[in-house]
Amino acid sequence: MSPSQAWFEAIAALDTDIVQQLLPTCAKLVDDHGETGLMKAVRLRSLTLIKLLAPYEIGMINNRGQTALMIAAHFNYAEGCKMLLSDESDIHLPSKRCCLIVAAAACAEEAVRAILPMHRYTTDSLGATALVYAAERGHLGVVKILLEGESVTPAPDALRALIVAVLCDKRETASYLARYMAKFITVTQSQQTETYFPLSKPCADVTTTAHAAQESINMLQGQCLDESGANINQLLLSSESRVVDSPQVLSPIPVSPQPVLRPNQSITQPFIFNSKAKQTVGSDALNISVRSHKQITSNMSLLPRAMDSIAVLTSSHVRPASKGIKLMGPIRATSTRTRPVPRVIDEYESPSSSVTVTDTRQTVDPPGLSPPTLRNRSLVQDRRYKELTFSLPVGHRQEYNLDMSANSFSISCLPGLTALMTAVITGQSHLISHFARTDTGSKTIEGWTALMFAVLYNKLESFQTLVATEAGIQNNNGETALMIAASYNRTSAIIDLLHKESRIQDRNGKTALIHAVEKGNYEAARMLSDNEHSMVDFSGHTAFLYACDNGHEKIAQLLVGLEGNKTDATGQTGLMIAAEKNHVGILKILIPLQIRRKNNAGITALMLAGYRGHMASVSLLLTAEAREVNENGATALMIATMAGNIDVCKALVASEHGLQNLIGQTALMLAAAENHQQLVTLLIPYESTIQDCEGRTALMYAAESQCISAVEALLPHEHGLRDNNGCTAMMYAARAGSLPIVMLLARYEQRLTDNGGHCALIYSLKARWPTVTEYLRPIEGDLLN
Repeated sequence: MSPSQAWFEAIAALDTDIVQQLLPTCAKLVDDHGETGLMKAVRLRSLTLIKLLAPYEIGMINNRGQTALMIAAHFNYAEGCKMLLSDESDIHLPSKRCCLIVAAAACAEEAVRAILPMHRYTTDSLGATALVYAAERGHLGVVKILLEGESVTPAPDALRALIVAVLCDKRETASYLARYMAKFITVTQSQQTETYFPLSKPCADVTTTAHAAQESINMLQGQCLDESGANINQLLLSSESRVVDSPQVLSPIPVSPQPVLRPNQSITQPFIFNSKAKQTVGSDALNISVRSHKQITSNMSLLPRAMDSIAVLTSSHVRPASKGIKLMGPIRATSTRTRPVPRVIDEYESPSSSVTVTDTRQTVDPPGLSPPTLRNRSLVQDRRYKELTFSLPVGHRQEYNLDMSANSFSISCLPGLTALMTAVITGQSHLISHFARTDTGSKTIEGWTALMFAVLYNKLESFQTLVATEAGIQNNNGETALMIAASYNRTSAIIDLLHKESRIQDRNGKTALIHAVEKGNYEAARMLSDNEHSMVDFSGHTAFLYACDNGHEKIAQLLVGLEGNKTDATGQTGLMIAAEKNHVGILKILIPLQIRRKNNAGITALMLAGYRGHMASVSLLLTAEAREVNENGATALMIATMAGNIDVCKALVASEHGLQNLIGQTALMLAAAENHQQLVTLLIPYESTIQDCEGRTALMYAAESQCISAVEALLPHEHGLRDNNGCTAMMYAARAGSLPIVMLLARYEQRLTDNGGHCALIYSLKARWPTVTEYLRPIEGDLLN
């Protein structure tokens, strides 16, 4: 046993005596994953070993960039965190995540308590704190712990955490954060003071940073009145002290305007912003405190009202201007363009070197919907003196597809979210017309627009306002709102966008029709087919080929008349693609139209089905495409033999036995070279004793490949045969150094020589196989002279 093995086994057994003996020589040793003994001791929760190993291995990281402290934090080992905190707290992951973020993301509440207050406001490379990560995952217990010490002033990252919780549909966490933010809001305003919030001025032109930190915004609701004379927008501030939570926390605020009067204001004045909160009519409406209003509506939802204010706070064009409104804490109205919402981490890097802890939320890969690339490859089996070469089909490369829902949408495209986008996502249509004046055309970091979010979340009430100004814009992946509508079968959106965004291609060359076909959305495909049929992506695939690849039979029937004769860049037809995927329904549609066609390498649909082992497809194609060969002369039987598909070979052998490829190889030779014993037994009655262009038999292929079971099956049928150079199977075995096969063949082929007078012993001597030479010397030693 090596010292490394003994070291880690002693740690695993918690044998402190052996660990202490090996410590001077084995400290700082790491395993294949870069794990140290200290990291393993942390996983074993052994304080004794941690105390013993910490002086030697503190500060080391594994292959993932994790320290022992991070491992303790992830697995909620509070005692280990306390022991290691002073030495490893300043080491961060490559993504700049600290140990507190690791603990918060893993819902390790005890570890979070042990690490606090250190790293409370430390941010990662995306600017996200531990509170934001906890809110994103809905870890309410961690959120409460992180906010325990924030009783006087609000945590500066609490608003951001609230936005993330709402967008990730973490309802309990979002409700808690909304109530937490409400505690710090108060309004003090005299009857004579009117509060105005100009929505048209940039925030930098309103007030300085220091002054803005002391101004207030009501976090529970906001209502904007449009003054008929001066056309000045006003944020009306009023609220209740407590609001009962509603299960429908993401429902939009219903439009139910109530007249709210200021002095000299008409009761007929229209509302622009709306809220569920009851409004006080009269002069007393201007002197309202959040903590004094006691009327509670039992069925009122808190979060829509909070999101009303979030929409204002996330706008880069809204800043409170009145000195009569005060905020109990340093909350500022800043733009998410400078403080982006963090990306969702699809897979958390667990500190465990052997286990990856996967986030159970429904997440989405960034939009990148390129399809599998259909092409062919050549399989070359290299034998020592001859090449066994023929073309075989390649499988489709599997790539992630966009699979989003309105409640589980990945927020990877949300850094840079504007107020307009927030209003669209949360369904606050009453805010859209105002924010559209300044935010229209804006994009997130990933290039998403408010129109794209409206299509994604199916917010039809905000769609018409946005389509006139944002139609035709593409995100970073080249996708348009029409493509997103096609992916989600938003037929109403498709009708409005069809003539504005049709025939646009994304960065992979895909059209909206292709997006619809990939998702199997028949209605969307039907609506788009007239405008976008026959267009190909950058890999040469049409929408019809995508339908064949994904098995969408109804869509394939729709498009076959428009694109049925199209092939991809490698010559693949829809029939070939369907055969390789075993889409029997599509095969039945296409067999009368595309039978006996070959791709650029001479591959037929039957060969593809046989290679994949799809018996249902083989049965349909056998009669029409049997005995076809590819560019190297290989038949479907040979290709199925190489793949080891016994059932397919049984179906094909009657039609294709005895055929040879361009270098004379039969299916039996290929089976022997691959040691497929069942196939060898199946094919012996049909193809034994056949020789290739060099005179080699299946027995010679098996001997050279050291396939002893194939040799045993073929020996009674092919022993004694020679190739064009006079070599026997025993000579091939001697040259390959296979003593068991030499011993089998010696009974039939010993003391034979090739055309140059060389026996098997000479071949073993040249190849330097001492065991074979020792066995053959007594038998053929006299032939050396």
